[in-house]
Amino acid sequence: MNRSVAILLALVVILAAIVIFMLVPKGTPPEDSADAGATVETSQPAVEEEPAPEPASQDEQVVAGGLTVSGAYAPRAPEGMRNAAVFFTLSNDGAGRQLTSAATNVSSGAELHETVMQNGVAHMRAVDMIPVASGESVTFGPNGLHVMMIGLDHALQPGDTIILSLGFADGGSVEVEVPVTDTSGN
Repeated sequence: MNRSVAILLALVVILAAIVIFMLVPKGTPPEDSADAGATVETSQPAVEEEPAPEPASQDEQVVAGGLTVSGAYAPRAPEGMRNAAVFFTLSNDGAGRQLTSAATNVSSGAELHETVMQNGVAHMRAVDMIPVASGESVTFGPNGLHVMMIGLDHALQPGDTIILSLGFADGGSVEVEVPVTDTSGN
């Protein structure tokens, strides 16, 4: 009986991994896909008071505070799907930073995740911090690092836009408009 339960649980995990991999795009989005923009708030006071910039349109790539968020997209999530991923590239031309949190306007929570292989099975797990060294880029993509939106408020359809907020250990944050795409990242 115990062996049958273990085999059944293993099959359920394998089927869940297959479904997840079928719903997320393979590889990175094409070069002509919409790049998301970013704005940065830091904990340091500004010399001159200026109105806070609006998030850039998804057709732009914006550099602010040394950080660039580009190629952001979220694959569609059909009705009934409770969790979905967000993918992008985060580049840092300033001092080293540590990404520590994420939030969206379409989910009750969001976590930084990584996908790891264990005994030939893909597993996702939350991570507390992702370092972004000076002069480096970190790719958040299928089968690797990603932001996992947990408890979606509604289905995500191509053409929808998500507001993603990325939080850093130094108190700064980046707000990004993320387009929802079909499963190919378009």
